[in-house]
Amino acid sequence: MNLFDAALNERLASIREQGLYRQLRRVDSPQSPRLAIGGRTLLNFSSNDYLGLADEPSIKEAAIKVVEKFGAGSGASRLICGSLAPHHELEEALAAFKGTEAALTFSSGYNAALGRSARWRARTILLSSINWFTHPSWMRRVSAGRSCACSPIMIWMIWKGF
Repeated sequence: MNLFDAALNERLASIREQGLYRQLRRVDSPQSPRLAIGGRTLLNFSSNDYLGLADEPSIKEAAIKVVEKFGAGSGASRLICGSLAPHHELEEALAAFKGTEAALTFSSGYNAALGRSARWRARTILLSSINWFTHPSWMRRVSAGRSCACSPIMIWMIWKGF
């Protein structure tokens, strides 16, 4: 073993000894306040699904209808293959709701933060299911610009016509 590998193994051993080694956990249940992991039912204190929408029957039903009509994926990024109609419809509804010329949605909080970093001049709506209490940098990014951050419940309310 070379010095580099030995140093990495030493660091990993230290991380494991401190109980800080992280691994992906297999979840065998829907996202909810309780999860099935490794044959045990555990309380879920780490979910961004704090509104409980991940297992909401009406949302699952709507998702099934969209998959039946448009398939399970877009094929590639929006710039390569184009955007599916639901993406455009959501962005148009959000822009109308906010009273802006346009809106742009992202697939994750990380991508939204990167997109905001581009310092767009136009007013945009940045969407994220990120938990703002654990990611204050996200709120700083949003408040530093002229953007509006919308929660998943706002998206659901817009689609439901509230």
